[in-house]
This record gives sequence, structure tokens and C-alpha cells, in this order.
Amino acid sequence: MKVKKRMALICVIAICLVQSARAEEVRKIILDETFLWISKKGAVAQLDKIKAAGFNTIVPCVWHGRGVSWEKTKVFGLKEPAWLKHDSGRGDPLEFLIEEAHKRDIEVHPWFTISRRSSAILSQFYDEGTPERSFNIHDPGFRDYMVERVLEVARGYDVDGINLDYVRSMGVCSSDACEDEYFNKYKRKLSSDKYVMSVNSDARNAIVDWNSAAVIDVISRVSKGIKAIRPNMPLSVSSHAGMGILEEQGANSIAWANDDLVDMIFHIEYAQKDAIRWDLVEHAKKALKDKNKFILMVGNYEKSKNGPVPRDALKVVQLLELSKKVHDSHSAIALYQLPYLSDSQVEKIAASSVINPKN
Repeated sequence: MKVKKRMALICVIAICLVQSARAEEVRKIILDETFLWISKKGAVAQLDKIKAAGFNTIVPCVWHGRGVSWEKTKVFGLKEPAWLKHDSGRGDPLEFLIEEAHKRDIEVHPWFTISRRSSAILSQFYDEGTPERSFNIHDPGFRDYMVERVLEVARGYDVDGINLDYVRSMGVCSSDACEDEYFNKYKRKLSSDKYVMSVNSDARNAIVDWNSAAVIDVISRVSKGIKAIRPNMPLSVSSHAGMGILEEQGANSIAWANDDLVDMIFHIEYAQKDAIRWDLVEHAKKALKDKNKFILMVGNYEKSKNGPVPRDALKVVQLLELSKKVHDSHSAIALYQLPYLSDSQVEKIAASSVINPKN
């Protein structure tokens, strides 16, 4: 009997140690905005590459304002163009990605660009006066549509998290419907407030409040929805935390985090080390109740005359070291983005202390 009790105690201790190790493990996150994962061949190749580099979380864009990239949907005939090009009719690309990722102990956090419109789809959700390249987030029907797209992925797939991007108005709407809604709520003229908001605090405050109400509707419904599906599933947002112009568009990631609506803020800083906006970083860390919700997301590419090119591998490692140092508990690092993850970067990142603390 004593032997059995001792063995049971050992098993309990072992389970606790495993759970503790998992809880303390650093999320090493990499994003893919270009749908490299959408074909089976592409998914396997990219997962093997990020595994070799030491990343354990992929954030694949699944909605870029062009169509869906998953089979289990109520939307028919509106597929992401990359899916149609590479793998149409050959299974569910998101399900395949998740299965292959989990075989490699890699988490999958599908990424949705909420307001961004990348093609002429869903014309009922924008009109003349809607900010350029966006859907009208003030349209309740659009908000319903996007919340349902996110939640059907959270419900239908074994995902490990959800990421939201472009969760903002992307400007100030000037359509007749927006003018009417704004006047009915504030008894103010939207076109006039838009013109003077840079010098009139009352005008700015009204526009911030108006845009924020529409945006928070999406954030809160997604947050509540995914927690009902899986209580421990993290919700992240990609944003420029504390940036004034984005607050005018209804984006306030610091407030969302403090209200426990989001679990992680991917703060966007793709520039070189000496161009990082440390004022925003320090402001966010001071303003956040839980500083470990703040994740400095750095870039692995440089701009050139011929377009983006992979950044020098040692510079990428240095940026990831900064990303790690920002977090008091080293809870996460994040890199944008997968297409520029060169072989040299894979080698240097894998050998770095960022990935392997013993090095």
C-alpha cells in the first residue's frame, strides 16, 4: 500500500512539473501574412523551417479581406485567392496546417484582418465615404459578419489562440449613414468635427468615442465568444499600443488588455534597433496592469528599391533579444514575418540564447 501511495505521489509531482514547465515556456511567435501555409507542400516546408529556427507558435493570416481559407464556414463561394490558386478542392488547408503544426509541437493562432478590405468583395459593407481599403466597422451587419467568421474558426478547429489585426475604423467614415448616426448620437456634424479634430478636443473626443464604440463591440464579442468555446484560449491583437492616430480610429489595445478583453498585444516595431519607438513601449508598460501582455513584435526584413529583403541575421537576433528583454517574465517574443526567414536567419536564431537560453 505504501508503495502504491508513493508511486501515486511521484506521478502527481511529475504531472505538476510538466504543467509548470509548459506554463513557463516562452512563446516564440512568427507571423505569416502571405499564405505560404495554404498548400500542403507550403505548410510542411514552412513548419519545418520555423521548427528548425526554434519558433513554437505560428500566426497564419486566414482572412485578409479577400475571402475565407477554411472549409468549415457558412460562407460559400468566397475563397481566399491564394487557396484557389494553390490547393482548391484538395481538403481543408487550415485543418491540415493545424494537424501538421501540432505534430511538431507548434501552436497555431489564426490571424484575421478585421476592417481591412483587400479586394472588391462584400460591397454591402462599404460605400462612398468609407475609409479607403476598408469595410465600414460602423455597419452592425459587418460586425456580425466578422465576429461570426472568427468564432466559426475558434469553434470548428483545434486552434491554440486567435489574433486580430486592423481592429479599427481605418479613418473617419464620411458616408451619409455615418453622418446620420453620428449626429443622432452626439448632436454634432461629423464632417465638421473631422475637419477640426486636430485642434478641437471636443470634436476629437466625440470621434474617438464613436469609433471606439464600434470597435469595442467586435473585441468584446470575440473575447466573450472564444472564452465560452475554450476558456484558456488566448486572444491577441496586433497594434501600435498608445499611438494617438489609432486611438482616433477606435483602437485602444492597452485599455482592452486592462479590461481583460485581450491576453496579448503584439506591438508593431519593424524598424531597425535605433528606430524603435521606445516612448510607446515605455508608455504601454507603465499603463498596463499586466506588463507581460505586452509583446514587442520586431521585423526580419529591410526595405530596398526592389521591395522587402531579408534582414541581416545577426541584426534579427539582436532585435529578438530586445523583444525578450521587454518582458519581465520573458513570456514571449514575436517576429514578422515568415517569408523573409532566410536560411541564415534560421541558423543564427536557432543558435542564439533567445531560443536556447543555455547558449
